[in-house]
Amino acid sequence: MSGIVWLVPLSGVIAVIAAALLARDVLGRPKGTPEMQEVAAAIYEGAMAFLNRQYRTIGMLSIVTAVLLGLLLAGIAQPVTDELTGRVVSPSELAWRTSVAFIVGAACSAIAGSVKPP
Repeated sequence: MSGIVWLVPLSGVIAVIAAALLARDVLGRPKGTPEMQEVAAAIYEGAMAFLNRQYRTIGMLSIVTAVLLGLLLAGIAQPVTDELTGRVVSPSELAWRTSVAFIVGAACSAIAGSVKPP
């Protein structure tokens, strides 16, 4: 079991290194003619306007969903035992942790979609 525990972080590190190498390759290529750069800037501006509107909507839906998910889990979940620590996790703790994880995941998704390259 302990060998498998390190598989996830190791896979994450390898994925980040691969992404950095690919990003460096793409960003190191020529940007094109001034006309191409002008079109690209207009496309980028429109895409960002769309994403900003979309993320506001998704943000509100994510908050509502996280609250509903937390309430649902608090009402129907059974106590569970953490396999790593042996500690019993109550339904209310499971509910709020799941809700926070849901919001963090939604925020990470939004950040990933709106990062502007240099």
